[in-house]
Amino acid sequence: MPLFPYEPRLHQAELLLQLRQALGCESPTSAHAPLVLLSAATGSGKTALVLSAALELALLRGLRVLYLTRTKAQQQQVLKELRAIAAQHESPVAAQAALLSSLAPDDPRRTAVPALASAGRGPKQIWGLTLQGRTSTCLLRFERQGWSVGDGEDLSHLCANLRARTQVGHQAEGDREVQQPAASPPRAEEEGCRFYRGLLAADIDAWRSSLATRLPTTEDLIGWCVPLGVCPHELVKRVANDCQVLVAPYLFLTHPGIRRRLLDWWGVDLGSVLVIVDEAHNLPDHLRSLGSAELTVPGLERAAVEAAALGDPQVLGSLRVSDLCAAIGQAVDETVCDFLVDEDGLVPAGAFEAAALGRLQTTSPRLGLAVKELHSLGDIVRHRQLSQGQLPRSSLGRLAGFLDDWIGLDEERQVRLVIGPTPQGLRVACLDPRPAAAVFSHCAGSVHLSGTLEPLEEYRRALGLPSHSVLLAAPTPHDPLRRPVFYTPRLTSRHASPPEEARMRTGMVEVLAALAPLNRSVAVFAMSHAAVSAVEPAIVRACPGLRLLVERPGLSQEQLMDLVEEFRHPDHGSPRPWFLGVVGGRLSEGMDFPAEQLEVVVLLGLPFPRPSAYQRAYEHYCESQFGSGWADAVETPTIRRVQQAIGRLIRSPTDRGVAIVLDYRLGRLHHGLPLLLPEADVAKRVREFFADPEWSPRQGPSLQQEERTFPIGPPPDLRPADHLLQR
Repeated sequence: MPLFPYEPRLHQAELLLQLRQALGCESPTSAHAPLVLLSAATGSGKTALVLSAALELALLRGLRVLYLTRTKAQQQQVLKELRAIAAQHESPVAAQAALLSSLAPDDPRRTAVPALASAGRGPKQIWGLTLQGRTSTCLLRFERQGWSVGDGEDLSHLCANLRARTQVGHQAEGDREVQQPAASPPRAEEEGCRFYRGLLAADIDAWRSSLATRLPTTEDLIGWCVPLGVCPHELVKRVANDCQVLVAPYLFLTHPGIRRRLLDWWGVDLGSVLVIVDEAHNLPDHLRSLGSAELTVPGLERAAVEAAALGDPQVLGSLRVSDLCAAIGQAVDETVCDFLVDEDGLVPAGAFEAAALGRLQTTSPRLGLAVKELHSLGDIVRHRQLSQGQLPRSSLGRLAGFLDDWIGLDEERQVRLVIGPTPQGLRVACLDPRPAAAVFSHCAGSVHLSGTLEPLEEYRRALGLPSHSVLLAAPTPHDPLRRPVFYTPRLTSRHASPPEEARMRTGMVEVLAALAPLNRSVAVFAMSHAAVSAVEPAIVRACPGLRLLVERPGLSQEQLMDLVEEFRHPDHGSPRPWFLGVVGGRLSEGMDFPAEQLEVVVLLGLPFPRPSAYQRAYEHYCESQFGSGWADAVETPTIRRVQQAIGRLIRSPTDRGVAIVLDYRLGRLHHGLPLLLPEADVAKRVREFFADPEWSPRQGPSLQQEERTFPIGPPPDLRPADHLLQR
């Protein structure tokens, strides 16, 4: 166990051995780029196992480790494990020496391992940093009016402009100090960004030494930088080239522009980076989102306003930009009217273009020329905004970019949709994540891990990963009797009518009311934020005195963590609060709640994908590509969300907890849940479970026979709201 920082349990020792073999730690001279898919239960220690094995290979082959996460909470867990590893090895050179000491004197790997000591630079510790985008780390963003709406790309362009102005002002100030010590300070417009100015005056070597010793989170670093007036984002860029490990969101690898900048800061090429993807079951959806785009009616209206500010210039000869926007808006209205069903609808090839060309009375080539002119106008707008210290955002440029995406859509991997009713517009939706996943073939290797990655073969083919990928499915180390999963055959989130929905919601709230007197730490997960809003008042009425902490849309990470802290550590002597969140949200994935911090998880239904034109198209895509449309597009994502939510319960072999799913359909989606029990009186069984440390399922009629005695209502069909899919 060269770098694993803890005394390993038996299952951990076995899994670490498998990981080291799969990564090629025993043969660091191999030219083969390892690719490992790992499914291991929550609480199995997979973060520390994978990180220690990856660091071992990195030290033996002179690589860097890029650890990708979906949430900031997951970043903190990785940093915790990295601190534990760093505490055991005083330097990369010492860690490498420890690894080499296990090799025989004549082992050829001794001469193949790069000599870290010859690098002659950098700190002496094993260390790493967490990275976040400028939307989290730009301190000026919180001071300037209007900047809060900017995305990372907007802020990147603005930051580059302000850095240049700051450097000019900084140089001018230095010249004045030499030539005219009594001169007045530089003008505000020369200063650019005061936080970047603070960085230019900072002792970077001292910062590097401090960061390498303390391994702060991004939040810690921001807290240190604010009172000193130093930009945390640019500081990380300055010191990143000495880090063995960087922990970052997925976009830092998957977005081509951000990836190029990251590699430049790090001073490496992609072939020298070993990538770890945490909670990798989210990666396919993330990659599909990169190939998607959207145009809404409000976006068109903003483009028209922007054109008016430019004097409403002409395109295509005498056509005004405002007239072009109006014609496109009318074509959008017509297309939405023709194809919208509920919230979206498939658009046949050429339908929108025909409507737009008819209203413009022009041809496709001339429309293409108009799009090029919109791009030029967008560049003019962004340049003006940058010169005025404003966000470089152009609605005209975004309109041009969307029209390029729509007209140039790849029919094999994307679909055209209308969306509505509020806001209404057009969407290019990606179905195939494989082209975006090709970046992994250029890395030094990668490990994709999750507690819910199975079926591994489905994940591998969804991303188009090579057939030589190593598939590791670690058995759960936890006793299933310590986490039974009950489901109620009388209830479901599958609703055919508003009265049925109200009846089911009443039944679910009655179950929650029966659980309230147990005074256990409970997390309740609804299927959407709308469902949270609908059920919250009923819970409050049915459970008087219960403090309910709610995961509302738009909560910042800091606000969410404040709620989590209150949930984990309630005031002594007061009733324990409950948490009401969303399946698939930040609380239901990747958050640790050891021991009594979380004892009961309740799902108010099953998180089937919403019936929609996109969902139907995605199911068809999976069927045509892999012959498993229903399984890949509906069943597997649903059971993964269930597993993630109830996985918050058990974090160690001594933990105990109960999961409750208020949906009869779970009985037919049981794979991946080792102990699944139908139960009418859930509260009674939960009381029995916590009262008896040696609890086991009761004796009596078989569970299958008992289940058939319950009136389950709708036909035994897993598909939610089939009538919508067939519309």
